[in-house]
Amino acid sequence: MNISNSSNLIETSIHWSKILLGVFLYLIVLVTILGNILVLMAVKNHKRLQTVFNIYVVNLALTDVLVAVTAVSFYTLDNILGYWPFGRIMCGLWIFFDYGMTFVSVFTLCIISIDRFWAVSWPVHYKSHHNKKKALGMITGVWLFTLLLWLPPCVLDRIQNYVDDRVCIWDPSLNKEMVIVIGVLGHHGSFLVLFGCYLRVLFVVRRQRRIATIGNSTSVPASTVSQRQQPRSQVTCVVSETDNIPSVSGACENDNNYLQIPILDKDESTLNTSHSGHSDKERKERLNQSKQTSKGPKTNKDAKVFITLTYIIVGYIVCWVPFHIVYDVTAVHPDLVSDITYTIAFWLTYLNSTLNPFLYNFSSSEFRSAFKDILKRKHR
Repeated sequence: MNISNSSNLIETSIHWSKILLGVFLYLIVLVTILGNILVLMAVKNHKRLQTVFNIYVVNLALTDVLVAVTAVSFYTLDNILGYWPFGRIMCGLWIFFDYGMTFVSVFTLCIISIDRFWAVSWPVHYKSHHNKKKALGMITGVWLFTLLLWLPPCVLDRIQNYVDDRVCIWDPSLNKEMVIVIGVLGHHGSFLVLFGCYLRVLFVVRRQRRIATIGNSTSVPASTVSQRQQPRSQVTCVVSETDNIPSVSGACENDNNYLQIPILDKDESTLNTSHSGHSDKERKERLNQSKQTSKGPKTNKDAKVFITLTYIIVGYIVCWVPFHIVYDVTAVHPDLVSDITYTIAFWLTYLNSTLNPFLYNFSSSEFRSAFKDILKRKHR
């Protein structure tokens, strides 16, 4: 009688643990779908977000919705039941969409990083050459590359390694001829691109801050002719007219580092003459203010790029690097990786799609404002 009661208690606890697991996992699916739909709504309803760069963000959000619908939802049921209940054909489709959609998501993060790297490193070239056509072309390239990368190993695995209708997995140890290709191009290559772009942007931002600090600590007397020598490079200056006194007001752009330097172009006697009731002190303050505003926007913009990439790289490291390690170890010594370790690493890759909308919220004030507007409307 006691043995019977204890066995019933064990079955009940297992039953409730599966229910709680299912609720938790499907909550992740729901948050992933709703969060990325919120991103799509923000871009659709707010014109200031309808930029060329946000084409990449829209593609990432659409891909992450597909990750949740086609991959995470089926894997959740497999985890709850403890076996694959959908048969051979659905298993093949799930494996294709599971790896395929997550690859598209990661590769989109890569082109976002490359875009930010381009914008910070060569701002003039970026502004004149980056357009909607190029952005759509890069996105098309991501989808085609994913198809070429993942379709062959997926099909070969289904032909060569299919054994049991109740087991659905792409095992690296059974696909050693494709492991290196997938590992280099799909996993480690992506990480190197993301990390390389991040380091480059970090270098540029730190350099811009040093330039800004030097500029802020240097004052230009209003009673002195100030003509600064520039290194030989393509420089564009915008000449403005203030109080009927022609001058160059600090809109010089250097093609290498986008440095902007204010220059006065009047002689000492003219500058010392009071004009329209303004004192030398007032002119000096206005000149320094012009210098500040000419340097500030560029530095701030690069800093925002750096913050965005910081969130992307941290999210990628947390969500994907554990799976990279598990993937490599499984390919060589599958016995060293337990089922629970593999499952946890797999789920972490899915969480990257869940986190992306939150990363936009934290790194972009424009997305943050758009999210608040949408949520306020829903509660009215």
